[in-house]
Amino acid sequence: MTLAELFDVAIRAVDAEAAEQLLSIAQGQSGPFVWPDSSIYDPESHTTYYTMSDYLAAALPNLPALSLHRPWAFWVAANLKRIETRSHNRFRGLSGQRIAVHAAQQWDDSAFRIAAPYLDPTLLAQEHELRRSTGGLILCTALVADARLLTPDDSAAALIECRTPRYGLVLTDIVPLPVPIPARGKQGIWRLR
Repeated sequence: MTLAELFDVAIRAVDAEAAEQLLSIAQGQSGPFVWPDSSIYDPESHTTYYTMSDYLAAALPNLPALSLHRPWAFWVAANLKRIETRSHNRFRGLSGQRIAVHAAQQWDDSAFRIAAPYLDPTLLAQEHELRRSTGGLILCTALVADARLLTPDDSAAALIECRTPRYGLVLTDIVPLPVPIPARGKQGIWRLR
């Protein structure tokens, strides 16, 4: 990953201030940005970051986060699921905000059956591989562009039929993190810090 690509991810996934901080930490490096074998010391904050995951966890502002069962969270991070559905509209206050998407430890056994009409058959063949993946990770951030009652036309973006009354968070500008961040999830809206 080049420094420019890392900067782009940081500015989109986190915010401009954190991206500037990352850029200042990485100054002096030329060519591809490689996380050093030991650590990076940020003299401004007097903090040592041992991994990129540590840096991203510290750089993420107080974002609201949602935990999604696996594999739904993986599909959001892969930009396959662009609407997160709920049976209630309690999350409508997230509209216009950037959120963190957390892959919970819990696996939804019905997910592949529910999403099958909307997924490419090659993706359906990946169920066993995804089941072996780890939960408990922040995978991406996304902008909640809208929170609304869904229509049947939203089914493909939600990976679930939307004839049944459902509310949805319409996700745009989905930015997968270059390194997932370990985090203990919670139900409802929670904060990374």
